[in-house]
Amino acid sequence: MARKQALYVNMNPRRGGDGRTRRLSTSALVLSLVGAFLIIALAKVYLEQRSDQMGAQWEGVTKQLSVALKERDNLRLEREEYTKGSYILPKAEAMGLRATQPGQVRRLWQPTEDGASGTVVAANRLQ
Repeated sequence: MARKQALYVNMNPRRGGDGRTRRLSTSALVLSLVGAFLIIALAKVYLEQRSDQMGAQWEGVTKQLSVALKERDNLRLEREEYTKGSYILPKAEAMGLRATQPGQVRRLWQPTEDGASGTVVAANRLQ
């Protein structure tokens, strides 16, 4: 029987052996779990940083938009003031112009090239 034991070679390392293979598989499992945890942690940090950058960029764009909207509103108010008769008539009179008389200017509706209706102003000459 001693001869049979000397000739026997253990072909299945999981059953028996010196235990090194079991320790290697356990350490490989632990290392892979630690590696996965580190990758997840780095991805989380990266995504938080990108989120902060996008938030700062969003705030900057929002500020630019609010400035542009305020400027548009101010320009509209300025246009309204300049197109009022109380502003235009004194300037025209200072230049020697006079206000139009009723019937002197007519508006004609004429379709434009793109098919929409447009306005054409025609002046009747006074003699």
